[in-house]
Amino acid sequence: MSPRSGQPADAIVVLARNSDIQGDRYSTAIRMVEQGRAAKLLIMGRVQGVKVFEQLQQRQLPADGLLSAVCVRTTKQEAYSAAAALGPRGLHKIILITDPPHMLRAWLSFKSLGFTVVPHIEPIPQWVAHHERSFLAIREYFGLLSYAALGRFQPPPPNSLVQPKPAIAEDLPPDSCFINAEQIQQSISPG
Repeated sequence: MSPRSGQPADAIVVLARNSDIQGDRYSTAIRMVEQGRAAKLLIMGRVQGVKVFEQLQQRQLPADGLLSAVCVRTTKQEAYSAAAALGPRGLHKIILITDPPHMLRAWLSFKSLGFTVVPHIEPIPQWVAHHERSFLAIREYFGLLSYAALGRFQPPPPNSLVQPKPAIAEDLPPDSCFINAEQIQQSISPG
């Protein structure tokens, strides 16, 4: 699906993947910002957030809508961090960018927290070997079964964005688990 197709949203959420096989998801998100599909970007991962910040700067696009979640490792944590970061700002409709094997579990995870999710599948690069693609598919299948068995796909109350439970929210403190464009700029500026 082209980044030109589709509808606007409150925010674009880009999920992380092993850096070797993440594809072009960050450039896709930036093109969506250029096209006006959303002004807010939530990027999972510190290194990825810096990469997106630098690309925004190179393209002379505003970076003030950029936020990077730096305390996430799982799809569940990504979904809860999005709820913690976007929910209080009233941002409920998201464009969710990830790869094909991950999309169903990610979509269900974000949907279960009350997000309106516009999925955007970013292909796995062609050079990724067949056995690695198979491993990703099997891993996601087991992840999907696990999340379903644990009840992580329960629908939210109507018309509400579920806020993270206190125990989870404690694992995502805003002052240490999220960095904004200004903080990224400070971290990469010399001196």
